[in-house]
Amino acid sequence: MIEIAFNILSNFIANVLFWVVLGGIFWLASKAGRRKFGGFFGLRTHSTISAYVSNLWLPESDQHDGRLLYLPS
Repeated sequence: MIEIAFNILSNFIANVLFWVVLGGIFWLASKAGRRKFGGFFGLRTHSTISAYVSNLWLPESDQHDGRLLYLPS
């Protein structure tokens, strides 16, 4: 009886450790991926993303013939 309880407890602990380690690996990988993504798009100093979906106007002009998608951080 004690051997069965020990086996169940050790299996539970092994499962918890596995999922914690796997979650940590994915967390670190996503953090590295986000850093590379930010470096590629120049978001290391500014964390705001502006996506121009049309190139029919310049942001400095007053005429808006296109659309602007603005994503603040």
